[in-house]
Amino acid sequence: MKQSSAKSYLAYVRVSSDKQTLGTSLAEQHSAIEKYAETHELSISHFYEEVESASSAGRTRFAEMVRDLQSGDYAGIIFHKVDRSARNPNDQAMLYNLMMNGCVLHFAGESISTNQPLGRNMIYMLWGMASGYTENLKAEINKGILGRLKQGRVPAAVPIGYKKGEECKAFLDPAIAPLVKQLFADYASGNYSVQMLIKRAREIGLTSIHGGALSKNSIHSILRQPFYYGLIRHRKGFFIGEHEPLITKEMFDKVQYFLEKKGFKRKYSHLYIFGGLLKCPLCKTTLKSMTAKG
Repeated sequence: MKQSSAKSYLAYVRVSSDKQTLGTSLAEQHSAIEKYAETHELSISHFYEEVESASSAGRTRFAEMVRDLQSGDYAGIIFHKVDRSARNPNDQAMLYNLMMNGCVLHFAGESISTNQPLGRNMIYMLWGMASGYTENLKAEINKGILGRLKQGRVPAAVPIGYKKGEECKAFLDPAIAPLVKQLFADYASGNYSVQMLIKRAREIGLTSIHGGALSKNSIHSILRQPFYYGLIRHRKGFFIGEHEPLITKEMFDKVQYFLEKKGFKRKYSHLYIFGGLLKCPLCKTTLKSMTAKG
C-alpha cells in the first residue's frame, strides 16, 4: 500500500439502526469529518455510509472500504469517532494491520490520529473501552432474556395461535387459537397424516402468519411446539410459561406418539460394526460402509 503524497483519504460514517438514519446523526458525522479534513488540509476522495452495528465483524460497506483502500492510492481513513470505526477485536485488528502498513487513521470527534504516539495510545484505549462496552451490553441483554424466561415470558416471537403483548407476555389469539387446537385434535385422533393436515388447515382457514398455506414443515413445527401446553423451549433451556396453555400435556404426548409411529423410518439391511468410525488418513473424510454383489 502506498501512502499518497496528495493526502487523499476515504471517509466512513456509521449508525447502528435505521431509526438513527431518520435523525441528523449521519449528516452530523459528515459535517464533522469535512470540517476536520479542512482544518488539517486533508482531501477526501469518497464517503462510505453504513447502517449496521460495529459490535461484530462482517460489515459490508466497511469491508468494501478496506478493499478499496488496499487496492487504491489512498493515505488512509477518516472516521467520525473511534467507536464508529470498530467495536470488536477482529475489525480493530484489521485497522491495526492497515496502520502498520502505512495507512493513517484519523478520528474527527476526538481530533486524534495514528500519526502521533499519543494518538495511537488513546486509540488503543478507546478501542478497548468500545469492545468492553459491547461485551457488557451483550451480557446485560442475555441477563434480561434469562430473566424473562424465568418469569415464564417470551423474549422472542410467539408461535401461531398466540399474540405478544407488553412485557413479553403471550396471549391466546381468539381468532387463530381454536384453529390450531383443532389441528392438534385432528392429528391426536390418529385419523390424519401430516400431509392430510395441510388440506385440513386450508379447510378450517388456518394459514401462516403471512397469510399463505401451511407447508408440511410448518405443520411439523406446530405439532412439535411444547409452547402450546405451557412449556417455553429456548436455546437457554426449557422454562415453565405463565401463558395460558392451548392444549393439555396428554394431547401433546399423544401427538408426539403418532408423529413417531407414522414418521418415515430408514431401514437398513446390513449392520456395519465400524460404520461412521473409520476416516481416510489423508482427507479425514468419514468412510461409508456398503455391500456389493460378488
